[in-house]
Amino acid sequence: MSKMEVEVSSLEQKLDSLLLSMEGLNKWKSSVDSSVSIITKPMGNIMSRIEALEAEHAAPPSAPSREAEVRASGHR
Repeated sequence: MSKMEVEVSSLEQKLDSLLLSMEGLNKWKSSVDSSVSIITKPMGNIMSRIEALEAEHAAPPSAPSREAEVRASGHR
């Protein structure tokens, strides 16, 4: 076997290994995509609830305006 044939054989083995890895990755990717799809809607619901709770607690109590304070103390 010539040096060139050995190199070609080595490259073919590496290519086969890469192709097997890609096939495994494609199977894994579809599994991950499916799992992500399953949890997307519940996560959206949770995020909506969190945002609603944050909005409730984020609004500071409103202080009366200066004009309202003046009226409350009997001045016009």
